[in-house]
Amino acid sequence: LMGCCLMAGVRQAPARQAVLGAGLPTSVPCTTLTKMCSSAQKTVMIAHD
Repeated sequence: LMGCCLMAGVRQAPARQAVLGAGLPTSVPCTTLTKMCSSAQKTVMIAHD
């Protein structure tokens, strides 16, 4: 999971880009949240679930 509050200029699907850039396989699931100000909190809540 990855929180991102300012998507402009980050390229498409920044969480996917982070997974691929880290050399992880494409089978690794990822999610990018785009909620201004609550991005980190929402990410932690989804990770908990």
